[in-house]
Amino acid sequence: MIQIKALAFFLVLLCSPIVAYGASYYEGKTITIVVGYKPGGGYDRYARLFQKYLPRYIPGNPTVVI
Repeated sequence: MIQIKALAFFLVLLCSPIVAYGASYYEGKTITIVVGYKPGGGYDRYARLFQKYLPRYIPGNPTVVI
């Protein structure tokens, strides 16, 4: 159990600089989500739900378009 916690701790330490660099990469950019089904369907609703909340979790807060 201790080994798993230590591994998770080192992974967090390794990934933290990557997140910092990601903020400058996505800042001011647009992410396009292409839905291959008709509007108003289930996949379209899921995509629009992701569109609303996805920029909060990507460093740099890019614009998300369906």
